[in-house]
Amino acid sequence: VHILGLGVDAENEVLQAGLKQHQDFRQLRAEKMARGLGGAGVVGAMEKTQAIAKKGMITRTHFAQMLIQEGVCKDMRSVFKRFLTGKKPGGVGSKWAQFDEVIGWIQAAGGKAVLAHPLRYRMTNTKVKRMMSDLAVNGCDGVEVVTGSSNADEITLISQWARELGLLASSGSDYHGWPNQRIRIGHLQDMPNVNETVWEDW
Repeated sequence: VHILGLGVDAENEVLQAGLKQHQDFRQLRAEKMARGLGGAGVVGAMEKTQAIAKKGMITRTHFAQMLIQEGVCKDMRSVFKRFLTGKKPGGVGSKWAQFDEVIGWIQAAGGKAVLAHPLRYRMTNTKVKRMMSDLAVNGCDGVEVVTGSSNADEITLISQWARELGLLASSGSDYHGWPNQRIRIGHLQDMPNVNETVWEDW
């Protein structure tokens, strides 16, 4: 589950301490992924991926870009299907902070905590709404009503649930900068509840 922090003070000590936990985990995960890919015959996985990430944190997206660049896979879909999930060679289990902790970090930094792309998770609609309810009870501020992959029915559904649960509406394309990504930054459908947005009081 992805929680966005919008309008935060990036220098806030509480937020920085929380992010440091995740950064340390990402580094450890990257090393494990590289070893797994090496065992599957991908030579120099860590070095090649670090070259793509440059000085930034290495993510699964960087490994995916490396595998495409090396000609091992043709696109993102095949990379994740063959290498980077579950018990595949580069699949590494994740243990992130609990969502109430993350909400606390964001709000301590003066930001709004927003659930990203609620219908992208592998859950039934019943479970998605229950998750949104749990997040609202734990202080989450909003939810992405409009995303880069939303259709009209999904926008209507999430907008309705947001109103019922007292969550503010947000939007986001989920654009990651992948060269072959179909989502285009800034190309989103209209927000249905423009008077109940997370940025209304900014």
